[in-house]
Amino acid sequence: MELTWSLTDTAVLTSEQKALAATRLKHRLQRGSITVVSSQYRSQHRNRETAKTRLEHLVAAAITPSKNRHKTRPTRGSVERRLTAKKQRSRTKQARRGGWD
Repeated sequence: MELTWSLTDTAVLTSEQKALAATRLKHRLQRGSITVVSSQYRSQHRNRETAKTRLEHLVAAAITPSKNRHKTRPTRGSVERRLTAKKQRSRTKQARRGGWD
């Protein structure tokens, strides 16, 4: 079962949602349409329902706004572990600097 849905011709989405979906689904769009294929079941009806569900999830995920990332500081422990590892690496390399005596 092959289901084709035109993103550019739909009246369900607002223009902002269409633009957001177009940018997020640009790798799936062909001439403004999205095609979903389902051949999971032997029944055409079940494949049609599966394709509809997949298309709904695909479009819903594309039009949901992304969450803003809150900046966080590294923990004291992680900073200490990083600096300890750097000091250990430095000591290892300094120990290799011996001459050919």
